[in-house]
Amino acid sequence: MGFRVVLTSICLILSPTLGGAAPFDPTTFINATNEVISDLTAFVGLGADLHAYESTKPYSSKVGFDAGVSATAIGIPGKVVKGLTDLGIPNVPRFLPLPKINIQKAINRRLFVGSEFIPSIKVGGNTISLYGFDLQYTLIERPRLPPIAIRGQYNYANLAFIQAATYGGDVLTSFKLLFIDIYGGGGYRLVKGTISNPTVTIPRIPGVNFDATVDAGHFFGGVSLVAGFFRLTGEANFTTRGVNTYGAKLSFFF
Repeated sequence: MGFRVVLTSICLILSPTLGGAAPFDPTTFINATNEVISDLTAFVGLGADLHAYESTKPYSSKVGFDAGVSATAIGIPGKVVKGLTDLGIPNVPRFLPLPKINIQKAINRRLFVGSEFIPSIKVGGNTISLYGFDLQYTLIERPRLPPIAIRGQYNYANLAFIQAATYGGDVLTSFKLLFIDIYGGGGYRLVKGTISNPTVTIPRIPGVNFDATVDAGHFFGGVSLVAGFFRLTGEANFTTRGVNTYGAKLSFFF
């Protein structure tokens, strides 16, 4: 039920006519420009991107599973607020909450795979779905020196009328104490997105392409607090396009 409440709020932000027979009015897109399309693509692709909430080495026992729930607050840049307002979507908030399910599986002491997702759901006639996959390997592990890991990932987000596929790679390092694990790193993101209308055909606007490809660098840092088989992780992520996120994950590993 909590997922549905939050996802309903997402649809309320993205559609001012939620709940009607035609959730999207094609005239909403009359004011669209290539810059607005790119900004919305970056917002969804970078904001709804997968977050592993992991350090350089996974937390798990011999079974090798870490499972939990995460919540990400996507900061909405001013130009995205303006773009949404120009498209007829009023009252855009400062942050957009996005809950997900997060699962990681250790293959061995250096390699793990993971997924973060929202099951496909219909809210007010609009489809909301999100899924991502990541693969991480501890590349360098030396005595008395911080380890270094590399991570590759793919993420797809469908938020009502905006769809975006995000591809990325990261390098990260960490420092571990008894109950605290501090990590950070940076990487690159390539986002391919499209603006679509689920009810009618979007009117063609001369010179405006409703498909966009954008890229960005990003930097992130996080802290994990470990107690028994439970772990609480907080992470902040900053991109060069101003789409920043702040999130937390509560999980248990076994």
